[in-house]
Amino acid sequence: MKITAKIIMILFALTYMLSANEVSANEKYMLVRLTGSQQAIASAMNLADVHIDHAIKKENYLEAWLSQTEFDALKKTGIQYQIMIWIGIHTIPISLK
Repeated sequence: MKITAKIIMILFALTYMLSANEVSANEKYMLVRLTGSQQAIASAMNLADVHIDHAIKKENYLEAWLSQTEFDALKKTGIQYQIMIWIGIHTIPISLK
């Protein structure tokens, strides 16, 4: 009986991990240009609890890859944005040379 309980717990854990991984794999991503000062963008993103780990920074804008979840939070901040590239779950990857 103990072995059966362990197997059930392992199967449950594996199912949970695979389903959680599938949700993030199906999320859409986009390259977004955020317009404004670096300080204003950083402040708004912190308030929205969106943390960018890598971005291209210019004097009056910032470009970063955001997930759909991060983008939805960004839209609520009032920061001006422009979607540069959008990649959905059925999009064929493009090689930029």
